[in-house]
Amino acid sequence: MKFSPLLFVLLSMFSVSAFANDITKQEFSRMYIERAQLSLEQATFDKVEELTIEIEFKNGLHVKANLANSYARYSSGQATIDEVLKDLIASQIEYQNLGEADAISISHLRPVIKSKSYLENVKGQLIAAGASDIHLPYFEKLTRGY
Repeated sequence: MKFSPLLFVLLSMFSVSAFANDITKQEFSRMYIERAQLSLEQATFDKVEELTIEIEFKNGLHVKANLANSYARYSSGQATIDEVLKDLIASQIEYQNLGEADAISISHLRPVIKSKSYLENVKGQLIAAGASDIHLPYFEKLTRGY
């Protein structure tokens, strides 16, 4: 099959125009807040960082919504902006309906034994991802060899 330069130019134009419509992270955050306010009427929103929104629900629950995965899903072309925002907001609707009876008690927690290298790996992944404030999961040293 002979390669046509005209075909290459046409395909390139369509590819460039598809990427030209991508929205910025700031715009994505703004669109999320606008749409979330319609569905999460009992919540207030405050932009903390790029792609990080703090949500305070009327029931007293505070949640930090990290939009990075949703933005990546949109910008990679895996889903439209409407699909991504709909899925993200749907996952947060339950928060506004939580009450005191839904609080996690210590009796619901189950210990998991992990090695020191596991915790070091988690810390390394957070650093590599550019996390500015690293909080490892709660852990207790079980042996001297920890």
